[in-house]
Amino acid sequence: MFPCICFDCDSTLSTIEGIDELAMRAGREEDIAPLTTAAMNGLIAIEEIYARRLEILRPDRAALDWLGQRYIETQVEGARAAVAALQKAGRKVFVVSGGLRGPVAALATTLGIDSDDVWAVDVYVDERGDYRGFEQDSPLTRSDGKARVVADLAAKYGPVALVGDGVTDV
Repeated sequence: MFPCICFDCDSTLSTIEGIDELAMRAGREEDIAPLTTAAMNGLIAIEEIYARRLEILRPDRAALDWLGQRYIETQVEGARAAVAALQKAGRKVFVVSGGLRGPVAALATTLGIDSDDVWAVDVYVDERGDYRGFEQDSPLTRSDGKARVVADLAAKYGPVALVGDGVTDV
């Protein structure tokens, strides 16, 4: 049995793709959705489109808070119970996502996962809440990022199971 279980967020713990939700909110879905689909299918490396999508959307604090609520509203049925059962069985549960940290952490906390156990990409906003950039050196902005994070967790906890839905989860 695996002592450590990692879950992806988008289309795994939640039924939505966060970046696509932000694109719909901003009226830019036709610019973003094809990029996301191509990356999820392994046709484009995530590092080629990560910054591009965020520069198009420039999510501010209000958009990030909104996305966190969307994740909570669209959590996968049974996710909370599954996390609780794993934790009760003594497993360490993490979220490892190429998504945006604030919104992903909002869902994780709702599911009973401590925000310190969330690996995702920080987005920076200024004092007014306007977008100022993202954590460009995060491994999760690259195709091999989840593998690198999971390898670090495996070195600390032992064998790791990763539950996800896309090529970047492989």
